[in-house]
Amino acid sequence: MEQLELLLVAAIASAILGQLVRIPIFGQEGWFTASDIFVLILAIVFLFYFFFNKIAIIIPKKLMLPVAIFSLFAASSTVFALNQFSAKEILISSFFLIRFLLYFSVMIITLNVVKRERIEKWINIFFATGTILVFLGLVQLLFVPNLLFLTPYGWDPHQTRIVSSFLDPNFIGIVFVFLASFSFSKYLYRKNLSLLLIFLSSSVAVFLTFSRSSYLAFLCALAVIGILKSFKITSLAILIFFLSFIFIPQARERVAGAITFDETTKARIESWQKALLVFKDHFLIGVGFNTYRYSQARYGFFENNQSLGGHSGAGSDSSLLLVAATTGVFGLGAFMWIFISIYTTVAKSSKRSFIALGALASFIGLVVHSQFVNSLFFPQIMLLFWFFVGIVSREDNLR
Repeated sequence: MEQLELLLVAAIASAILGQLVRIPIFGQEGWFTASDIFVLILAIVFLFYFFFNKIAIIIPKKLMLPVAIFSLFAASSTVFALNQFSAKEILISSFFLIRFLLYFSVMIITLNVVKRERIEKWINIFFATGTILVFLGLVQLLFVPNLLFLTPYGWDPHQTRIVSSFLDPNFIGIVFVFLASFSFSKYLYRKNLSLLLIFLSSSVAVFLTFSRSSYLAFLCALAVIGILKSFKITSLAILIFFLSFIFIPQARERVAGAITFDETTKARIESWQKALLVFKDHFLIGVGFNTYRYSQARYGFFENNQSLGGHSGAGSDSSLLLVAATTGVFGLGAFMWIFISIYTTVAKSSKRSFIALGALASFIGLVVHSQFVNSLFFPQIMLLFWFFVGIVSREDNLR
């Protein structure tokens, strides 16, 4: 069991590498990250260990059924897509579902591997991982503030924004929201100065991403904590966050851009419209999970110089709309069932446990965030989030 614990630690820590380690498969149409590899090894070793030692695996019944049904709809939609796409395209697309199930297994592994007396130590491992990502982000902002040199490789040319090892301010932003949610929740229970410092540093990091979706997720997460635990302290934190906009012009401009429909906002709305069009045309079973990159190419949504849309071509600026477009109304319904099951899992103990409170705040923040960025299917975000759900399930299993 100690070896499994070490592998789980390695998997969580692999989030630090973010998108810096990417192994291409089938050219530029698919990638493996370091987290994919670590989680795959973890899952294989876990299955062999429990099978050969004849140890019963604890199954999260509340989540297994909706995940299984969603997976069935997703797999079926991909199989039906064989009529429209080549075998190679379907094969590449099928890895998307495999990856989703692989990261879901982190929840099951956490539930079975984490020991009762060490639950808080596992949260501290996440604190260490998140804090390193904050540090890397601050170093990057100081020494590499301009990512224009990465545009030939398919990345957006972000400037003077924290991207850390994720190379994207929006995706790293929600991880900082996770860190802020858990550290603030634990601080309200333990009043430890180090926890307050983690919360403040992660809040600053969220601010310096200049990511509007992360700002909104941060505020929603804090609102959950304020309603359930401490309205006065949380209100003060929100007030300080808002006052920060007075002194940082770039932050004000980003928020104002959402109101005045700047280029980024227009592009996001266009992305939603494209996904809705695909959903309308393939209402029942979708175009195939996840053949969205190839579907967009056939619809003519990409520029001539980007035949497959670059890094963002496989997704939509809304995870729910992506699910709707690729799996249809049945897959979307099953996916919403997963949402409801996660909510009931993390909300159950949120008034008496900082872990459940942090997980609930993170979940609400992620749901909001994922309506503007495809964050529900980002590898490192899935890794950390399913780890949180596993920890909460483990804690609840011991009550």
